[in-house]
Amino acid sequence: MSLMGTLPSQVGNLSSLVELDLHSNHFHGELPKELLQLHKSKILNLSYNEFDGKIPDWIGGLFSLQHLIFFNSSFEVVIPPSVSNMSKLETLGWNNNFIHGSIPLEIGRLQHLKILCIARNNLSGNIPPTISDLSSLELMSLSFNSLKGDIPRTIGTLTNLKILILGANKLSVQIPRSIGNLTVLQELYLSENNLEVVDCSSRNGREHFSDLVINQRLKVSRLLPLLFLHLVVDGTKVVFANFCFVEEVMTIGRSHYDAISFRGVSSLL
Repeated sequence: MSLMGTLPSQVGNLSSLVELDLHSNHFHGELPKELLQLHKSKILNLSYNEFDGKIPDWIGGLFSLQHLIFFNSSFEVVIPPSVSNMSKLETLGWNNNFIHGSIPLEIGRLQHLKILCIARNNLSGNIPPTISDLSSLELMSLSFNSLKGDIPRTIGTLTNLKILILGANKLSVQIPRSIGNLTVLQELYLSENNLEVVDCSSRNGREHFSDLVINQRLKVSRLLPLLFLHLVVDGTKVVFANFCFVEEVMTIGRSHYDAISFRGVSSLL
């Protein structure tokens, strides 16, 4: 049986709480400010609820948080710049909400961030150049938004990046050559944009990007390593899609991504 109603303010009395996981319930309303009293909390997961309020600016006061996960929670708001105050944050998972506006420049202050997932929202504007300051980043998913402009040329500095998902936006201009510097990249998804092909044969680019495969619909039943096969070009445009990192049987298509379990965080990207 699921819990319902508003999140009670008394939860703030649990000052020794290390993890608060209330996902898959029917909570609604706004978040109580008393959550700020959870000084020791490292994990806050409110995914799959029905909050009709906003992600408050005071959320940045949860300085001990390492994982902030709000998948499918009905939040409608811009990303509060105060998020950058959570210097220990490793996971920011806000897929499938109604988040609008641009990605704040302050996002680049999260030096320990490993997972950035804000897919399937209403984000607009450019991908900020400060995204390249996230030196610990391993997974970035910003797909199914309305982001425009180019992919920052400095993205090649994210040398720990393993999964990059930017599909279904309004990105244009050329794919930067620096993307060839992402030598540990395992999955790349750039389809449904307006990107032009560039030659990544310089440096390490060709050996890592000569194997890209289109998987429109794919069924898999166990954890698979990445399989990259041919670069698929449609005229002067390029379509990238690859999803082979899964844990359970799923159908993968344009509107369904594989369930990725990454350091204990599982969600549909």
